[in-house]
Order: sequence, then C-alpha cells, then structure tokens
Amino acid sequence: MTITGTGFTGASAVTFGGVAATTFTVNSDTTPITITATAPAQTSTAPFGATVQVTTAGGTAGDGSADDIFNYTPVVPTITSVSPNENTTAGDSLITITGTGFTSDATVSFGADGQGNAVTVNSSTSLTANSPPGVPATIDLTVTTSGGTSAITAADHYTYVAETATLTITNTPGGNTPGSTVTINGSGFPTGNWYINTSGVALVQADPLAAFLSGFSALADLDTNNLVAPTVDNSGNFTTTFTLASPFVVGDPNGACPPLQNEIDVGLVGCAIVALSINPVTILANLGDVPVIYSGTQPDPPTLAVSSTVVHVGSTLHFSGSGWWGSYPGGGATARICGIGGNSKRCDSTTGSGVVAPVTYSGIGGSLHGATVSGSIKVASSLAGCTTCFLRVIQPNLTPLPGKVEAEIALTILPDAPTVISVSPNSGPTGGGTKVTIRGTGFTKATAVLFGSTPATRFTRVRSTEITATAPKHRAGIVDVTVSNSGGRSATSVRDGFTFKT
Repeated sequence: MTITGTGFTGASAVTFGGVAATTFTVNSDTTPITITATAPAQTSTAPFGATVQVTTAGGTAGDGSADDIFNYTPVVPTITSVSPNENTTAGDSLITITGTGFTSDATVSFGADGQGNAVTVNSSTSLTANSPPGVPATIDLTVTTSGGTSAITAADHYTYVAETATLTITNTPGGNTPGSTVTINGSGFPTGNWYINTSGVALVQADPLAAFLSGFSALADLDTNNLVAPTVDNSGNFTTTFTLASPFVVGDPNGACPPLQNEIDVGLVGCAIVALSINPVTILANLGDVPVIYSGTQPDPPTLAVSSTVVHVGSTLHFSGSGWWGSYPGGGATARICGIGGNSKRCDSTTGSGVVAPVTYSGIGGSLHGATVSGSIKVASSLAGCTTCFLRVIQPNLTPLPGKVEAEIALTILPDAPTVISVSPNSGPTGGGTKVTIRGTGFTKATAVLFGSTPATRFTRVRSTEITATAPKHRAGIVDVTVSNSGGRSATSVRDGFTFKT
C-alpha cells in the first residue's frame, strides 16, 4: 500500500495497529514524499480496522482517524501440515498445525465429534492444540475462525492408534537399598509430561488426588513429593531413571499397602508404579508392590516474597517462596489479593497460579526442607489506592495430614499513571490565563497539572477523562502539559503540547 502525508523524511517505523510493517520504503523522489509499505500479518479477529502510524525523529503520525485506517478482512484458514499426525486413542497429545489465516478466535475440530483442548495461536501460520480422546481411525482436522472453516485435504489427516500401555522396571544390584538406581521404561502412553515418584508412583494430573487412592488408609500415608517428570515422546514411549534416596525404611512386603506409620512423622510411601490418564482417571499400567517409607520431622514454615510490595493496577505481580512443605508438586497453588476495604476475607475475583517444586529430605528424623513456590497474578484495576491489601498464596497440602499451606505479604496498590491525549486550545499568551481543556485517562484523583515544569494557576477535574486548567505565566515556547496522580505522571507525547506565544 502507499501512504501519503507530510514529514515522512527519515521515517524510522511504520506500524499497523501496533504491528511493524513487513517492509516499508520512503519514496523521496515523489512529490509529495510517500511511503510504500507491506501490511503485516495479524492474529486479531477480522474484520477490524488497524491504525497506520508513521514515526520519524519529529514524532508519530496516525491517531485513528478515518484517513489512518487500514481494514483487515476475514480470511478462510487453511491447513498445510499436522505434526505429529498420529498418536494413541487416549488423547492429550500436543499437536502443531501449520497453515494460513489463523487468528486469535481459532478453534480446532478432530473429526466430526472431537474438539481440541488448550488451543494456542502462535502466529497467523501456526497453532497448537491438545488432542481429545478418540477411537482407532484416520480423521480430518479443521480450523475454524471468524473467516470460516478450513477445507478438508490430505494435509489435515490425523490417525488415532490403539496401543496398550506397558511398564518395565529394572533395579541395579541391591534392589531397594539406599543409592540403588531404578530405571522405568514405558510404552503405549499418551504424550505429555508424566510424573514418576521416586518411591514408585507415576501419575498424570489426577485431580482430586483421592480419586485413585482407594485402598489407601489415609492421605497421610502417601506423599507425592520427590517427583521427576519424564516426557513421553510422540511414539508414546518414555524412560526415566532415579536413585533411591537415603534414609528410608523398607516396609513389610507381605503387609498392607501402605504400611502403618506414625502420622506425626512426614512419610513418603511407595506401593506401586501406576500411570493415570487425565479424564477419566484410568490405570493404564501397574507394577507390583514396592513399599518404601521416607521419614522426617515437621517442616520449616513457608515464606513468600515479591520483587516490590508497591504495585500499579494492570501490572503482573510475580511471587516466589520457600518452605512449602508437603505440598502437591506440579501446581495447584492459588494466589489472590485480599484485604479490600480493610476486610481480610474480601478478595478480588482474579486468581493467579503457582508451581511447587519437589522437596528434599535429610536424615532419619531430620528436617523436611520445603518446596519452592513461584507464580504470578494480575492486579485488577478496581484495587487502585488499596493500602490494606495483601497477597495470599494457598497450596493444597497432603502430608502429614490433609490441609493447606499458606502465606501472605502486604501490598500498596497504586493507580495507573494518567495519560493525556489532547489539549485544547493548544496555545496561548505568555502572560497566562488561557482556559485549557485537557482530555485523557486516569484523572479521577489528579494531584497536579503542569505546563512544562510550571504548575497550572488552577485546575478542576470535570470527570475521570477531562480536566480544565488555567495556563500559568511562561516564557515563549512549546511545553508538554502533564497530569499527575499517586500512580505517577503522564508520559509526554506529541498530543500534549501547548505553545506560549508573545
């Protein structure tokens, strides 16, 4: 496309709705000077209008007016390849689909009945989706967007293969002794991350965990910490090796599984190696009883930390901590901001997420060193100005008794800094006195209006998006008009200029 305007000499950037043009050329031999640009691909849902902006050393042009809009129209997606193009009927394989016309509203269908899960659009030519369970057959995958549904071709074929999951285990000489090495080989499994417990329990995201614990006397008798996470390849195979930690006590192989233990101690009991599908919870493979108990005392208290306890609304707050003992590895932690209005039980509606790493043990009767937790949460705009708020992280706890581990840290939440998008009129005499209307955002609790570095003679907030101010005396020249609140000061731009004239 050709862009016509003024002041294009030395243009450093051309964007379409914030996305850089694929290529652009400044045509300095034309009158007026024009720019030839290639519109970039977009992942937003069409149809929509993208504001075209040109940036030079003098500023940025393009404010969303009708003359600045480039219209994207819907395109019917196509599929050119599927990888991998086969896997087991258990589903949950991560499939990469390559093609064209993929937008943010894309969905994936596996044949006539199956809907892909966790669809992620990587670009307009690539997306990923988790396969649903299926039956042995070759089916067609289709991608649907606002532009339509991809046509069925040989490139979109996907085959469900019927396989039987198997496990084999190999111990080094010595078997169940401290320091001995155990190797587990699996075949016929769905792809993805499977968690293999060092005590001999392999599971996949069984939620709630109790769904497969029938026959266990209590949750206190099983601890799913100390996991390693092998990846099942696209052929449904995996291999993992671990070393039996020390100390441990071998239970009676002829006794009940798990053996009885003192619930005051923190115990890790391994009774069998099992593999579970996500939904429904199904045992795919099982190896016989291998009872092992790891013992330790009560753990250290959990800690919680953030990079800064002063945060702005709209920002992402990252947190981390240690000492999260006995917590279910692999996730499940929830993070919320509470204390709204001074009420510790009143929390925002946004829930963050956390990941808990494996714990380690040291010495019989020694300390159980806690796992680490890390995650993030979005700070809601409704929390601006809250000084009684705090971050609360809660992690489900399985040992020594069912319950929870939690920690809190106090926060000060500031509003976003204001923005100024227009000043009218944008000029006046050096003697001051000009009545100026300032429009923008974040003016609700404005604390100052400056013309350059000089405060306005007076200002009045009309609404959250409008302020009227009286220009002060100032020497001749162009200044930026800025608005401040407790969250900061508005950034300067070509839209906030005011010229003092003699």
